[in-house]
Amino acid sequence: MKYGYFVRSVLSYPEIRDLTLKVERLGFDSAHINDHFSTNFLEAMMVTSALAVDTSKIKLGHIVLCNSFRNP
Repeated sequence: MKYGYFVRSVLSYPEIRDLTLKVERLGFDSAHINDHFSTNFLEAMMVTSALAVDTSKIKLGHIVLCNSFRNP
């Protein structure tokens, strides 16, 4: 069985990074972040890109990715 964790994007990036590193050390298989363009939310693609640099084995993904907010 695999376990994932939902990382709340209302946290600051250092809090998100520290939490993701902790769940990676605990053996979780994945961490997912949501994507919204409103106050107090970090942009999901940038957060997962930064987490990819800071983590080593946990899989990263998005709960929701609002593609219609982005100009192709």
